[in-house]
Amino acid sequence: MNPEFVTNLAVACTLALTVGVCPSFAQERWVVQDNELIFNMGVPYRDAPNEVGLIKRDVEEFKLVIMENPAVDTIVVSGRGGYGPAGDEIADSILDFGFHTRAFGDCLSACTRIFLAGDIRRLSPEASLGFHRPYVLREEEQAYYLAHRMNRGWHDEFDYVEFIYDVGLVDMLDNVEFMVSRRVAFEFIAQAYSYGSFEMWRPEVDLLLESGVVTALE
Repeated sequence: MNPEFVTNLAVACTLALTVGVCPSFAQERWVVQDNELIFNMGVPYRDAPNEVGLIKRDVEEFKLVIMENPAVDTIVVSGRGGYGPAGDEIADSILDFGFHTRAFGDCLSACTRIFLAGDIRRLSPEASLGFHRPYVLREEEQAYYLAHRMNRGWHDEFDYVEFIYDVGLVDMLDNVEFMVSRRVAFEFIAQAYSYGSFEMWRPEVDLLLESGVVTALE
């Protein structure tokens, strides 16, 4: 490798660490260090450089890395969220294995579901957790309606409204039940859901500890 490239890369990473970011080509999405599996969903896969955030593929990748590294007992996670069902499945696996979790950087939206699945839940210095109500995107819902209206028997968009309204309520109820099962104070849950779907509530560390969201600090 070109020595000048290596030197420039080292300098870039050193400078970037002052703001908590290093160039993505110097990072990996999945890293195993001793007993920790670090999952940084802000780093794209090498064969999909334009895809960032939590995606469906992460579920199988997570299971594969866990199977190959039986010494792992802690999942370290960071990211701005993404595909909710992937977060649900990874969280279920964490519960099954009894893993601990630790959050670093921004852990927002679906990332918090993964974090909350941990038995012991630690927060790294400068880490931030973010919560909001579930949301739907017009383009995604329109595509789903057009793809399934025939087999679902939807005559028009108003038939679909009844379906998606019910889905939204069930999804919210599932999230509330999950947070309660993780020993999170109900007052915290109610406050989290008082924010809009496209708002992001970042509670202070003291509140996260008092409410049972975080069980320990690094």
